[in-house]
Amino acid sequence: MQTTKDQTLETMVKHYLICALWTSYDDNGENCPPPLDDNYSLEDISAETYFNAKNDCIKFLKDAENSCPKELLEEFYTYDNELMGHNFFLNRNRHGSGFWDEKGYSKELGNYLSDICHKMGEVNFYVGDDKKIYSA
Repeated sequence: MQTTKDQTLETMVKHYLICALWTSYDDNGENCPPPLDDNYSLEDISAETYFNAKNDCIKFLKDAENSCPKELLEEFYTYDNELMGHNFFLNRNRHGSGFWDEKGYSKELGNYLSDICHKMGEVNFYVGDDKKIYSA
C-alpha cells in the first residue's frame, strides 16, 4: 500500500506529539513531576497545539527539502516518518539526541536536519487549566 503525502505528514505529526508527551513533564508542584505521557495521551492534545505542531512539521519539511544539498536529497526522501517526527521534537528542544545520532542515516544528513531544527527554536508543552495539553 502506497502512502500519500497527507499520511506521511500525519504520521510525522503523531510521532512528534508522542515524543513531546514522553519528554515533557507535568509541572504539578511535585518534587519529581511525572512525564506527561504517564497521565495524558494524544487525545488530550488541544486543537490549537495540534495545529501548531502540524504547521511546525510542515515548515520543517519544506525548509529541509528546499535547502537540502543534492547529494542528501534522496536519503532525506527515504527517512522514516515516525523517526522524522520523533527526532524533530528531540532536536529542536536539544534533548541530546535526534537526527545527528540516528543509526542507518548519514552523519551529513543528520547534522543538516539538526541545524534546521535548532533554527526553528524550542517549544514547551504543558497542562492547561482545562487539563488539555498546550505548547508555547
